Amino acid sequence: MSQLPCLQAIEVDFKWRLKNYCKENDLSNLKYSDIKVTIFEQTWGSTALGFGGIGGQAMTSAYTTVIWDYTINIWAVYFGNRMAYIILDPNDLFMENVFKSRNVASVAEYGKYKKKINTN
Repeated sequence: MSQLPCLQAIEVDFKWRLKNYCKENDLSNLKYSDIKVTIFEQTWGSTALGFGGIGGQAMTSAYTTVIWDYTINIWAVYFGNRMAYIILDPNDLFMENVFKSRNVASVAEYGKYKKKINTN
């Protein structure tokens, strides 16, 4: 069984990132208060989990935590206790992967969750 992540530490980290995001985007008056979280176990092909890089070649399970704020529509994905990526206004594929298949993309592949801008 995988080690459970520290949800309190993840929440603190996420709120810190939200605070900085709001400051950088002149949204300092925006109050982020509608924070939700879901957690599920995911299996990776190496001990590097979804981060890539150097890791032992062994099937490794770890908890994936997805935390988000509906007010800003910003989502963060953590593998274990470590933040993997943040997505603003993700597409439907991301929602399907989080809530139906419970299997999200690695750091190298997370770009597929960004909404396409229609230039027509």
